[in-house]
Amino acid sequence: MGVFYYIWFMNEMLHPKRLRLFMEEIHKQYPETENSENYRFYYLYTDYEEPQEYMLIIARPSSMSNVGQKLHHSIQLWKELFGFTEASVMTEDDFQRVIETQITELQNIIRGTKYTSVFYEVW
Repeated sequence: MGVFYYIWFMNEMLHPKRLRLFMEEIHKQYPETENSENYRFYYLYTDYEEPQEYMLIIARPSSMSNVGQKLHHSIQLWKELFGFTEASVMTEDDFQRVIETQITELQNIIRGTKYTSVFYEVW
């Protein structure tokens, strides 16, 4: 327990509070998603035009059945509560399309400007 607390405390420096709270709620309601190879969580922040935060969850196709569908429905209800612009569960193929098109396009637009984008996997 002490090691977990230390790791979680260290992540306070990296993750916004609303993201940590959102992840805690997901893991509390869906414990099978924590430390699972079937689910990967990504956070995207951009302040281009206005601040926006996104939670993207990749689920393996086999995980998109019951738990994946319920998780998607839940995060759609919770996203506004936690202040996210969008939250979505998607397959790896859908995720690759989002990365290759939308995020790459955004980075090309804001490169060299005062705007910021931050994108990373949440552990």
